[in-house]
Amino acid sequence: MSVILKYIEEHPDLTPRLIGITYKQFQDLWREADIVHLQKKAEAERLKTTKNVKRAGRKITLPIQEQILLTLLYLYQYPSFLYVGAQFGVCESTANTIFRYWLPILTELLPPSILEKVKKKVGDEEVVKEILTLHELTVDSTEQPIERPTDNEEQKEYFSGKKKNHTLKNQLIVLPKGEDIVDIKIGEKGSVSNIKIFKEQQKKV
Repeated sequence: MSVILKYIEEHPDLTPRLIGITYKQFQDLWREADIVHLQKKAEAERLKTTKNVKRAGRKITLPIQEQILLTLLYLYQYPSFLYVGAQFGVCESTANTIFRYWLPILTELLPPSILEKVKKKVGDEEVVKEILTLHELTVDSTEQPIERPTDNEEQKEYFSGKKKNHTLKNQLIVLPKGEDIVDIKIGEKGSVSNIKIFKEQQKKV
């Protein structure tokens, strides 16, 4: 049992100051979330028997109750994943995985008023930035041919030396295995280098 779980069991009246909800709300929430988790697990097992589905990565041994507590603590206190993982005896990447798994479930189960109270100290943008620090991102660009502009100076701006043609460039930044799109730039002029597009997008973050 983690120190934090032991602490709130011994001091239930202080639970709202740690995770934004009462001890009873936490107990009710983790029981409901566990039911949803078991349903998702059963569905995953069913798919394994009907389709050639790859098995998930390393199994997380942290008890469900503590995984939910970890997620709530991160949402309410907004420490780093390294810090919150250390509180539960798991590594930074495992804390990230736990958070990403349980957040959609808790979002569905918590009433909007309570969810906003829990999330009051961290914005969605900050959560995303924290998650992205744990991944190597993949950057890829594609070029779409266009008609040659009639203006001589303008056509130079759209001419791609790589494609030997006039193009528009699109650049995608994705998480490993293409699971999620992090950023996208569409319709850049063909003469602009891929690295310049990437650097310009980073300035906007």
